Amino acid sequence: LVFVVKETNSIAHAAAVLGAGVSVGIGAFGSAWGNGLIAGKAAAAISRNPSRDGPTIRIMLVAQAFCQTSVIYALLISLLLWSRVGSYVNLDFAEAIERAAAVLGAGICMGFGALGPAVGTGNVGAAAAEGTALFPDSENSLFNTFLVGGAVSQTTSVYALVVAILLIFVV
Repeated sequence: LVFVVKETNSIAHAAAVLGAGVSVGIGAFGSAWGNGLIAGKAAAAISRNPSRDGPTIRIMLVAQAFCQTSVIYALLISLLLWSRVGSYVNLDFAEAIERAAAVLGAGICMGFGALGPAVGTGNVGAAAAEGTALFPDSENSLFNTFLVGGAVSQTTSVYALVVAILLIFVV
């Protein structure tokens, strides 16, 4: 390093703060993207078949709730990172760098781990909402397919959550 760090604790502190922001920032981006996909397809489908607004809106809302799951995990990781900031005292330089890498990695892991599942769930939910309006006889089948597809899409955010927690508390 070219510069001299006077306070090694500030490295880990700064990384935890940055990790917290990255986790929620990227996670919220994915959730918003997925929710927008769902709402856009639902609105377009209802405009083509207004008599199916009730069932379409129901699927839209359930699908949007699914999209929130991964960003809730990202928020949890962010709060865990904030709660751990005070424990980064009396670290030597090597420990501070290791801790900084772990907490920043946790934030990045959860942020991107929330992005993909939210967008994937948004795609599944958008198709289900659109199909419900356009193909009324397929409503139950589409809803069931959405539930399974949305749940499978969200599993990777659970993996990211586990890895982020391990980085925060084990490394």
